[in-house]
Amino acid sequence: MTVLYRAMWTDARHDAQSGAIASFIAWCREKTGGLMDLSLGGSSQRSTAPRSTDVHSPDDVQYEGTMERAGDDTAGFARAELVEAHPDGARWQTTLRTWRADHGSEQSWVWVDVDAVGPAGITDVTIAAPRLVRDLLIDGVNPRSGPVELAPFPVYFSGESGGERLAETLTDLDRQIPTVVFADAPAVTDDLLSGRRFTFADVVQTTASALAGAVQVYVIDADASVAFCEAVGRDHGIADGACRVYQPVLDPAVQTPWRHPVVLPTRYLNARGTAAKAVVRSLGPALASRRPPASFVVAKALLDEQRRTGRGDAEWVAALEADNALLHQEMQEAKQSLNDLEDGYLGAVADLESEAQRNAGLVTQLDVALRENEWLKEEVAAAGDDGSRMYREVAYRALPEIAGSCSEAVTLARQHLSDRLLVPEDACRDLEDLDAAVEGVPWGQKAWDGFLALHAYAEHLATAEQTVDFWNWCKTSRHPRAWPASIKKLAMTESETVRQTPKLADQRLLPVDTRVSSEGRMHMWAHLKIATGGGMLIPRIYFYVDRDSALVHVGFFGPHKYMSNTKT
Repeated sequence: MTVLYRAMWTDARHDAQSGAIASFIAWCREKTGGLMDLSLGGSSQRSTAPRSTDVHSPDDVQYEGTMERAGDDTAGFARAELVEAHPDGARWQTTLRTWRADHGSEQSWVWVDVDAVGPAGITDVTIAAPRLVRDLLIDGVNPRSGPVELAPFPVYFSGESGGERLAETLTDLDRQIPTVVFADAPAVTDDLLSGRRFTFADVVQTTASALAGAVQVYVIDADASVAFCEAVGRDHGIADGACRVYQPVLDPAVQTPWRHPVVLPTRYLNARGTAAKAVVRSLGPALASRRPPASFVVAKALLDEQRRTGRGDAEWVAALEADNALLHQEMQEAKQSLNDLEDGYLGAVADLESEAQRNAGLVTQLDVALRENEWLKEEVAAAGDDGSRMYREVAYRALPEIAGSCSEAVTLARQHLSDRLLVPEDACRDLEDLDAAVEGVPWGQKAWDGFLALHAYAEHLATAEQTVDFWNWCKTSRHPRAWPASIKKLAMTESETVRQTPKLADQRLLPVDTRVSSEGRMHMWAHLKIATGGGMLIPRIYFYVDRDSALVHVGFFGPHKYMSNTKT
């Protein structure tokens, strides 16, 4: 399994260890519907709950819990663990560790890890803080990570002094955890939230709850935003309804704005949970890579010694072998994660090369067009015409050039392209996840480019006397909206294996207007490849061209994972 979430903080309660253990036991009991009841009767306890048959409990989930403790609140170490094994292959492990910070210290450390693996690896796993963490933070006394006070809710700053206080916290060199800052701007957010069933406050609270303990969430008003921007520098600032992820080490003297990604409100206000997902994906492995303090090694030695004295040599060797196997598994998962990152990087490089070539071609076309335009203007002037008749008679419809997310691309397509391009509701899958991806903005723009290309091709079908298929139109038309005619960016059909394998073909049985198919569904093979690479989240747009009506029907827009092939 892979560590996906890690929270680590100090608690000033005198009985923080006992309190944390009690919270874990209560959380464990409630989470398992009473099937798992870990007690403190003994230094170590392991129990396995049977598969649930109660309709009020999670069905067919296997639970396994462990509780170990050495010493007491003054000098001791405790470790508790709950493992959930689901019938679909998903496996979750929540681990609590707690110990006294240092000898004579009034503070204790609390450390919570969440490890997980889904049926298809970690692609489909949602990363969020367990309720256990929120309970521990609420019950704790001055829970903090260095200079950052932790809370499972957003902390609001207002006015000039508020902006300055926030800047002081975020630029503190001892800050070790990321933070998220939302710039409250009702003039922007109220319009974007019109008609939705959640508010700006709902979004920031959802984000704070999902990231509790690992990332602290702040909200600043307009006056605080001005002061904050002045303190950290304009390039590091935040305003106008956006939210920004601030990695540790924010130095106003060193301009590194790319280390602190911005998520625009047009992107994160599409759904209540998009901001939280965007933050998680922006941070990546950094969300779970904090190292424990030096006191951890000393405190854990107490538990290790207790384990050794309570077990025979054979049992102790078996325990070490189990730990070694777990470390080997984690190493393999880290290698796979590295391979995935390399694959994504190579895909991004390929996309960059493709865009550079396309841009060079468009620049050449623009240069030719400008020269022709100058010549035509001279000819018009020589004929005694000022050109006004041309502007009156040549119809031109201005279309938006920018889409900040995949959701916005769909909205724009329905608003501006619906005369020739149809995108039904049930064609769109998991757009919230696409919006929340690190690549969410460029994916949204490329999706909009793709919709524009399909619409321009439909106009070609409606007006041209001699028509060609979409691939050849993209290759030969020199239309500025044309999609790249490359196997890396466009497929006009699927492989024979995909088309002849029922399981794979059925995934491409997609919704279509009943004017095309009376059943309202048909197989679609042609698709736009929004990004290059092997990631299962990268978007695809499947479409069908109805040449008789000069309409393009989009049957699917969503992550590649829903369109399996022989490689997945």
